[in-house]
Amino acid sequence: MTHPLGAQSAYRRVPLSAAEKARGEANFAPFVAQMLVARGRFRVSADTPDQVELFQQVARRVSDMLQRPVVSYANGREIVITFGPEEAPALALQCGIVGGTRRERAWCGCGAEPARPVCR
Repeated sequence: MTHPLGAQSAYRRVPLSAAEKARGEANFAPFVAQMLVARGRFRVSADTPDQVELFQQVARRVSDMLQRPVVSYANGREIVITFGPEEAPALALQCGIVGGTRRERAWCGCGAEPARPVCR
């Protein structure tokens, strides 16, 4: 739909209610878990704080469902949910992205290569 110059759309995004957040979390979690198991990560558009919060809650629920660490990365346009690093008993990793993709390590800012257990 086009609008005359200077006119604004009447569409306004309304924050999710508590009931909508709960339903969204419950409905998205099984789907995200399935995608993580099949592909290793899940990416979705999340350009508002309430969407980011919703998918962070979904990531926590998926972590509980799968009994594995799950992390989420948001950049203001989208959120990526993926498996987190497995904890090594003898090593205390300072960066949770060591061993991730080159892009994920660049996002973190550490630039560590997978062979290096400590990046900072």
